[in-house]
Amino acid sequence: MRATIFLAGHAKWWKAVLAEEPVARDFLLMALFTGMRKSEIARLRWEHVDLEGKTLVVPDTKSGDPLQLPLSEFLGGLLAERRESDPLGEWVFSGRGTGNHLVETKRMHHRVSEASGITLTFHDLRRTFITIAKSLDIPHYALKRLLNHRADSDVTGG
Repeated sequence: MRATIFLAGHAKWWKAVLAEEPVARDFLLMALFTGMRKSEIARLRWEHVDLEGKTLVVPDTKSGDPLQLPLSEFLGGLLAERRESDPLGEWVFSGRGTGNHLVETKRMHHRVSEASGITLTFHDLRRTFITIAKSLDIPHYALKRLLNHRADSDVTGG
């Protein structure tokens, strides 16, 4: 239900994201639908994406623990289209230079904010993922794992 409320309340933001070029659009959608950190998405390599098994792995994370995430049909399709558009690329989100991953994301945020009148930071997309996951009754420890938070990082983890 919260996902519907978010999308209905932010239809202008959603429309602005969908109007973006594919790299920016898909980058923002990955953030919203996975809760991954910006750096984790930017440095995602194709060797860590299993389109058949519908999973991705982030070997280098802020917590130091590798993260394995399941891919929904939506994200699997998004990533399959990205792969088709760049079958030999190393990075899921290639940057402007040869052999580089996407680094600059401020411009995409600025364009979407200008077009929609709604300013959401990259971390706001992570928080939105958390809010929606909680509203869907995803268990606390499962959500911590999806976000790659350590289970022992708070008093409930002991």
